[in-house]
Parts: sequence; C-alpha cells; structure tokens
Amino acid sequence: MKPIYILVSLTTCSSAVQVGGRLAVMLYAVHLSASAATVGLLSALFNLVNVFTSVQIGRWIDRSGCRMPMLVGSVMIALGAALACVWHELAALFVVSVIIGTSHNLIFIAQQRLAGQYGTPRDRVNNFSILSLGQSAAGTLGPVAAGFAIESAGYTETFLMFAIIAALPLVVLLLNLLPYPPNGPPRPKTTERKVPTRELLREPRLRAMYVVAVLASSTWSIVIFLIPIYGTQIGLGASTIGMIIGAFSIATVVIRIGLPWLTRHLTSWQMLIGSLLLSGLAMGLIPVVSGVLAITVLAIGVGLGLGLTGPISQAMLHDLSPPDRIGELLGLRVTLLNASHAGVPILSGAVGAAIGVAPVFWVVAACLFAGGWLTRAQWSQPDIRLAEH
Repeated sequence: MKPIYILVSLTTCSSAVQVGGRLAVMLYAVHLSASAATVGLLSALFNLVNVFTSVQIGRWIDRSGCRMPMLVGSVMIALGAALACVWHELAALFVVSVIIGTSHNLIFIAQQRLAGQYGTPRDRVNNFSILSLGQSAAGTLGPVAAGFAIESAGYTETFLMFAIIAALPLVVLLLNLLPYPPNGPPRPKTTERKVPTRELLREPRLRAMYVVAVLASSTWSIVIFLIPIYGTQIGLGASTIGMIIGAFSIATVVIRIGLPWLTRHLTSWQMLIGSLLLSGLAMGLIPVVSGVLAITVLAIGVGLGLGLTGPISQAMLHDLSPPDRIGELLGLRVTLLNASHAGVPILSGAVGAAIGVAPVFWVVAACLFAGGWLTRAQWSQPDIRLAEH
C-alpha cells in the first residue's frame, strides 16, 4: 500500500473522533440545558490551545520528525474521549474539548507535513486531495455515528466508541508501518532569529492564501457549530442533524474526487475564489429555510465550495515555503485556522444568544463574498510550483 493511503487510514480515525466528538459534546451540552454561548465556548475550546501552540509544534516536527507527535496525539485523544465516559457533568465537557482538540492538532500538522513529502512536488495536489478525502470521510462518519449512537445507546457509550476508534492508529504507529521521509537539513538557529515567521508572509500569494484559508475555516466552523443549534431550535433530532452535517462532508468528498479534473481546466486561484462565492451564497440562504431537505441541499452547497480550499491551499503552502520551514508555516496556518475556530464560535454564540442565529449566517456570507472580491486580482494568476525550481 502506498504511504499516503496508510497515512489517510490513520488520520481518518483521529479526524472522525475530533469531528464526531465535537458534535457529541455540543449536543450533550444542549441536553444539559447549556446556553448557546456555553455551547459556543465548548466548540471554541477544541481549538483554543492550538492557537498558541501550533507554530511550536510545527518547529518540533521540522526538527524531530512526525512519528512522536502522532503517537502522543493518538494516545491523548483516546484518553480525552474516555474521560467523558466516567465524568458526567457539564464541567467535564470543557476538559474533554481541550484534550481532544489539542491532541488532534498534533496529528493534523504531522499528517500535512508527511503528505507534502510523499512523492514529488507534482504529486502534492493529488496527495492532499486524497488526504482531504479521508478528512471528508471522517467528517461524514463522525457526526452520523455520533448522532445515531447518542439516540440508540447514549452519550457514555458514544464517547467510549470514539475512544476505541482513536486508539486504533496506535497499532500501526507502534509497529512502524508508516514510512517517514527525512525532513531535510535542519534550519540553523541564526536563521530563525534573523528571519521570523512573519517575514515569510511578505510573499503576496502566501498572504492571500492565508486569507482564503481562514475565511473557509471560519465558515466550516460556523457550519459545524450553528447547524446543531439551528436544527435544535426548529425541532430536528440528533440523527437528523448528524445526517445534515454528514451531507455537508459528503459534498466535500465529491468535489475533491473531481479535483484532478478541475485542475486541468481551472487555476488554483480560480477554484479558491469560486469556492468563496458558492459557499457565501449557500450560507446566506440557510436561515431562510426550515425544511430538512432544503437545509441539506444548502449544506451540500457549502460543502462543495469549501471542499476545494483545504487540498489546494495546503499544496500551495508547500510550493511557496522554504523546505526547512514547511512545518513552521503549516503551524502558522493551523494557528490562524484554530484562532478562527476558537473565536468564531464564541462570537457566534454570543450573537446568536442575543439576536438569533440568522444574522450570524448572513455576516459569514458577507465575509465570504468580501473575500472573493478582495482576492479577485489573483484570478488570472497562473499556478507556479516554486518547490520544483
């Protein structure tokens, strides 16, 4: 089996636990009569610590490789899910959110480092497309499994299921069945002092890529956070909400399957800008409808738009990054993404509790349209694989 497929099989497990566990935590909080603001805070805690640690994790991976971070992450995410099986209070959900979210981040950054190293630079878009398909599969299976497990067995059994799933990759990691390409020559300490991370953002395309990635990530966070609240408000059950989020994730799978065909007809920037516009349109329409079918169709529209941003932006980041600082810039990307994941639910929860969830959907839609407008200058820019030179 190719290394990229082994990597995907491992990281799909941790991603399913992270996405499904987030939904289970939020629904359990609603079950315990938590307010929208509290649910937003819980969702944010999955990403809060990552805001402050991702760059350091990336530097650690640049120096020492990917195996140890993936091992530590797999152990901790399993323990985090298991904790919810024995501590049945609202306070436990705050601890569980931090542990699962932080542990998953170790695996997340390492997997992106490895996916960019397998094969040649020309293989990167395909590698990240395959990796994103695994993440999309996890985004589908996690929420659907969580919804049905909660309704059929209960919250304790659901978290136990996720703890077992999170522990499965340990077998492959402990047996060293996953190859780890060398990271390249270590970066001299003097270089780190003279060229801080922010200096690397002088590259205009790199800055624009980060803007698109943050907008897409914020929208993804809104979908995962607001749909359970909106669905609960209009009387939908846990399994129905899980299936809607699953449909969103299936759409990301479909568009990523078609990514090789799209790359033959469109540039990376044309796909990124188009994804912002499509997602903005669908997000703006979600609070206008209340039927399950209509919400599902619009969630699919958001998924089709956002499904492109992950693999394309990750491949562009590897192409535009110095080889010995890829992990660091991956960490910076994850820092920005986690800042949006942490800040957006808190802000959205506060606004939603005050005036309702509909204005939050519309604000996000406006931001997506604005992002497409601000990056329109990149529309005609060709793809340049700097890493090949």
